[in-house]
Amino acid sequence: MRSLQISHTLEQTAVPAYLRLIALTACPTFLSLVSTKTEDRTDPQLLAQFYYADEELNQVATELDSLDGRKDPQRCTLLVNQFRSCQDNVLNIISQIMDECIPNDRANRDFCVKFPEEIRHDNLAGQLWFGAECLAAGSIIMNREIESIAMRPLAKDLTRSLEEVRSITRDQALRDLNLYTDRMKDALRHFDSLFAEFELR
Repeated sequence: MRSLQISHTLEQTAVPAYLRLIALTACPTFLSLVSTKTEDRTDPQLLAQFYYADEELNQVATELDSLDGRKDPQRCTLLVNQFRSCQDNVLNIISQIMDECIPNDRANRDFCVKFPEEIRHDNLAGQLWFGAECLAAGSIIMNREIESIAMRPLAKDLTRSLEEVRSITRDQALRDLNLYTDRMKDALRHFDSLFAEFELR
């Protein structure tokens, strides 16, 4: 994870990209960082897994933002599917982190047993995240204007909470992979509670 700390430090300074590259390649540990990149991405520690999953999500989101879907609809569809898959992955790792660091404080989800079998699937959480972002941005879901307007405040709270969790967790991954801080635990509890409420509604 030393590679994460070095790149993070450079990103926080007003240094041109080409100079950052020169600084990295001049670093005595550069070759070893390159050779261990694959190993880092398969690090079993959850905070490391989260960092790289979130990084991939951000990269796909950036490419989507810069793409003109009308000019390249096939690429747009591919990226949207990849984006949704990345969201699923990030949420899955967050759930694993919560199981590990706040196992006794998870929100109650007994209501999920009442969901029809066809909507209880592995990527349900990612679809809910996508739906929350759409609602928070002002969209109307499935032409249900009244329900969408009623859920918008919760959707905004949820997306803000998730962004806070992602920010805190990324920062912690750069600091110490073996520590879950109280601030991080509080953010996860709040997010878990909001997400469970959003699932129920």
